[in-house]
Amino acid sequence: PAVIKINGTDNLVFDGSNNGTTSKDLTIYNNNPLNQSRSVIWIASENGTNGANKNTFKNLIIKQYHRNDDTSYGVFSGGTNSLGEASNAGNSENTIQNVTFTKVGQPVFVNSGSNSSTSWKIQDNTIGGNADDNKPFLGIYLNNATGYEISGNSIVGVLKNTTSYNPLHSGIIISGASSG
Repeated sequence: PAVIKINGTDNLVFDGSNNGTTSKDLTIYNNNPLNQSRSVIWIASENGTNGANKNTFKNLIIKQYHRNDDTSYGVFSGGTNSLGEASNAGNSENTIQNVTFTKVGQPVFVNSGSNSSTSWKIQDNTIGGNADDNKPFLGIYLNNATGYEISGNSIVGVLKNTTSYNPLHSGIIISGASSG
């Protein structure tokens, strides 16, 4: 269900620039056409004591085959067993920076359980686009996150294209015991 899954991994830097600048020279594309839960990058807590911490994903283009599912994630942070599941341990101090998300229903989705995820930085990203296929129905979602920073992002269009179910729908949603 994911192109890249890190499971309790710490201190990973994934930089899509091939020249040390902010150029976006790498596209990560999940070309799965099936209507099922899928993500491009999955940041998973391995168990109740080992979250994925201090990882950076920057200077990338992240793309899905299509955005029309309730679980079409760009970057999902949560548990290890299934997409959408809350994390068992906090996935903390992770950074998503200078990423362009296209054809992704939910570009950044952080689902923390009772052990909140702390100090996320979601900075300078481009989410969505002018074409309906590129517009997310949920840009950034943080559940039980503390001490986070959301800054410099551009959310271009939000589109809910279904009435058959009731997905969360907004540019940014902060929920649960989130603060800071």
